[in-house]
Order: sequence, then structure tokens, then C-alpha cells
Amino acid sequence: MTTKKGILKYIANSGAKGCKFEDDPNTWFNPSNEAAKQQIKDNYKGELVEITLVEGKKTMFSSMILCEEKEEEQPVVTEEMMGEDKLSEEALKSISKQINSEEEKVPQTLPNIPFYTGTHSDRASKEYTEFAFAKMNETKVKIDKKGTLNYASWAEVWRELKKIHPTSNYRIYENRAGMPFFNDETLGAFVKVSVTVMGLTHTVHLPVMNNTNKAAKGVQLDVVLINKNIQRAFAKAIAMHGIGLYVYNGEDLPEDN
Repeated sequence: MTTKKGILKYIANSGAKGCKFEDDPNTWFNPSNEAAKQQIKDNYKGELVEITLVEGKKTMFSSMILCEEKEEEQPVVTEEMMGEDKLSEEALKSISKQINSEEEKVPQTLPNIPFYTGTHSDRASKEYTEFAFAKMNETKVKIDKKGTLNYASWAEVWRELKKIHPTSNYRIYENRAGMPFFNDETLGAFVKVSVTVMGLTHTVHLPVMNNTNKAAKGVQLDVVLINKNIQRAFAKAIAMHGIGLYVYNGEDLPEDN
């Protein structure tokens, strides 16, 4: 008996009730009979399901069931894994960093939350003072420019932060499929990175942009592009604590017509 397990990406509205999977977006899988068709539920979309394929027919299935993902211990990501230019696909799949003791459920699609969020611990309320921020804010880093955007090297700002606060850490968030980005077919993809300093966490959501600084969608998405935007979000999350914050001055100003 052959089965296929994966995240259900699309369910056709037609009577055939065909469906597609996130890891194989170009292949239609169709129910082999009415009983199999009745097992396809609209609320399965975005969930992990398993189908039983009909023998001799690679794209027809006789049943569909909803699976429950098991929580697995996430590996710690080292600085070496965040290569200056790119990561391997295997490293991208395993990237995560446990900052808080509580497990966080990460949404599969775009959440309705602000782009910058932060959490405070008891330690942060006592130690993260205006003087702590001032020390980081006065630290200078090199500004590079690409097109119309200013940016700072993630390695440089991370090094300067660790000089001042060596216990600082970070987290790169994953979707339910274990990939370090979140995708919406209409709007595009974004990455999410948190940096914690002295118990205070700042989180940045950054759209995955192509070489023309436009939202990357569909076939434009690849592991190299996603990794580059993770690095940009990482540097920006550090800047929220003050180091390199001046690099982004004027970024929120309206564009000229």
C-alpha cells in the first residue's frame, strides 16, 4: 500500500474535488470514488494529511485522513550555520532557536499582528534601562547600500551586540512544515526573526523581496532568497535594540512619485 503525507495546499471547488500538496504544487491528486471524495474536508487545507494511493495510479487516492504532527525538539542553530551568503536546504529546514521556555504556536498563513512586537520578562524590567539602550544606540556600524536601500551586515551588528551583551540570543521562526518562512499565495512570503537582549525580545516580520525589492511570489521563492531575507530581518531585529538603528532612518517615509 502506497501513501503520501504532506500539507494540503489546495482543494478544487469542482465536483471532482481534486487537491494539491505544498511539496508538490504542480500535481493534482484526485479521489478514486465517491467515498474518497466525501473524506476531503475544507478545513483540512493547510493541515497535515495522509492519502492512500490506488495501486498502479500515482495520482488517485482511495482515502484521506487528518494527521497530527508530533512536537519534536528543535536543534540549536549556531552562528556558523548562518553562512554569510547562503545556507543549505537542510540547514534552512532545521533553523530555529529556543528563546523562551514556553512553546509558541506559529501560524501557517499571514497573521493579523503588527510588524514589530516585543515581550518583556521580569529581568528586562529591572536591567533593560534607558542607559542599556543608549549604550547600544551609540555603537556605530558600517552602512552598505544596495539600490535605494541602506543595510548593515548581520555579522557585524551581531558581533557588536555580543561584545556588549554576550548572553544575547535569537530565534528564527518556522512554519508548520518546518521551513523558516511563511507564505500567502496572494500577498507573498515573509520571514520572522526575534532577538533577545537582557530579557527583552524584539521580533521583526520582513517580506521576502527579490533583487528589485519587490515581494517574491511563486517560482521566485528559493532557499537562497529566503536566507538573504532572514539575514536582513536578523540585522533589523538587532537594530530594534539600538545597534545600527540609524541605518534605517527614513525607511518609513513615503516614496516619491
